[in-house]
Amino acid sequence: MKGEELRSLVMAYDFGTTSVKAALFDERGRIIAHANEALPLFQRRPGWAEQDPRSLWEAGGRAGRRVLEGAEIRPDAIGSVVFVAPWKAIIPVDGRRNVLRDAM
Repeated sequence: MKGEELRSLVMAYDFGTTSVKAALFDERGRIIAHANEALPLFQRRPGWAEQDPRSLWEAGGRAGRRVLEGAEIRPDAIGSVVFVAPWKAIIPVDGRRNVLRDAM
């Protein structure tokens, strides 16, 4: 891809309940490459849903790397990154940004 085309690429991540989806789009919104990584979901009680924040981070990294490999581009070729996540997800952290428990 030419330099001008590379600056218009958008990497999008969708952090869902059961998987992380990543996709690379061109300036016209066409998908260049995409990947999906499964996420473990813990349901310790009826109606509860929790996820390990480290699993979210690791799955996002794997999905992103697979997209870059599929598109055969370097990370610095992406002009924008978009993250979508469940709107009620909570990851409790302390004052030093250490994760205190699973995402609720």
